[in-house]
Amino acid sequence: FLFGFCFFDLIPEMIEMGGRNSLFIMLLAWGLFSLFHRLQESHSHGIDPTEHGGMHLVSAMAMHCFSGGMFLVTSFHLSERLALHVFWGLFLHKAFEAVSVSSVLLERFGTRRQVYVSTFLYAASFPAGVLVTMGGLALFEQSLTAAELERIAVVISSVAVGSLLGCLIQDFMVPAVREVRRVAAMRVG
Repeated sequence: FLFGFCFFDLIPEMIEMGGRNSLFIMLLAWGLFSLFHRLQESHSHGIDPTEHGGMHLVSAMAMHCFSGGMFLVTSFHLSERLALHVFWGLFLHKAFEAVSVSSVLLERFGTRRQVYVSTFLYAASFPAGVLVTMGGLALFEQSLTAAELERIAVVISSVAVGSLLGCLIQDFMVPAVREVRRVAAMRVG
């Protein structure tokens, strides 16, 4: 569902609305999200995973959730159809993501306090993205034209789609390919 939503709906719509700039912003956000994931992975191989790996994961996921909250707000400024798709896509995605992140956090951190603080940061990042975006748009709504507000919404949405793309690739596709390779190697060997 997430793959189809991202590649057949969101990315084409963002490119249609913002052109090459949207594509560049999406790729930049994807790159930053991927960098945080690579830092998390590098710390979890050969180094005590409770040292830094969990914080890199929390940072990547908080950035992802914050941009998701921003995307939800800005999608209403772009189109009702997009807003409806974003709402249901985020609803379904966050349900799965919350379980996944919680289990990884329990594995990465040694103390309950670290788990609670990390879970709070992760959980608060989505509503924070919603509130910051709503506040920022309300603050500038009177001084900006509708076209300027739409450009801002396209930029914010492009960041969110890039983050979603990073999540899709780093959290779903890469682990799935690794698992297929591992199973295939076990059958051959």
